[in-house]
Formats: sequence, C-alpha cells, structure tokens
Amino acid sequence: MRTTLRLLLPSLFLFAACGGGSPIAGSWAEEKAGGGHGAGIEFDSKSDKFVLHGEGGEAGTHDHDHFNGTWKLVGEAVTLDGEWESNRKKEIVVGTLKDGKLTLTFAVGAKTFHKH
Repeated sequence: MRTTLRLLLPSLFLFAACGGGSPIAGSWAEEKAGGGHGAGIEFDSKSDKFVLHGEGGEAGTHDHDHFNGTWKLVGEAVTLDGEWESNRKKEIVVGTLKDGKLTLTFAVGAKTFHKH
C-alpha cells in the first residue's frame, strides 16, 4: 500500500499541476544565462490570478520581491496587471506565449520563462 501511494502521489500532483484549460496555467521558471536561479511565476489554473517570485537573494534566504495580480491570455498576447509587494507600485506587463516560451516585458526589461 505504501509503495503504491509513493508511486501514485507524484502522478496526482503532476496531473493537478497540468490541469486547467489554459496553456499558461502552472509554474514557469526564468531562463538565465549559465543556468542561474531566476524569477518564478505561477498562474492559477482555476482563476485569473498569478504570483511572481522575484529573483532570489543569497542561497537559503527568502530575500526577493513578489508581484501579484491578474493575468489575461488572448491568442499569444499576455497581459499581467499587478502590484509589487515591496513598494505597492502597480505595473502592467505585456508579453507573448509562443512555442512554449513566455516572454514578458517589465519596466526593468524583458524576461523569458519556460514551463516546469
């Protein structure tokens, strides 16, 4: 029974993470040169909510900003309407979802993400 559960649970989590009708739903990781740790973004599959976890600080810390709000996907066009937690600054971010890559242009520049 325990062996069955150990094998079944990861499959259930994977199925839940891949669920939802939108190709943007789920977790995405920033593509960084040299494979470093970048930002991560999660799109809720059951609503229009998202949360972006900014690029981390030193290893073992939770030293990064969050950007929360709502998302919209129309064709390949992506729009994020949110607010940064650190300074309550609102920002509208636009981008594209094409060929499995999500490219978003923030006020500080563009970032490219791939799905986990």
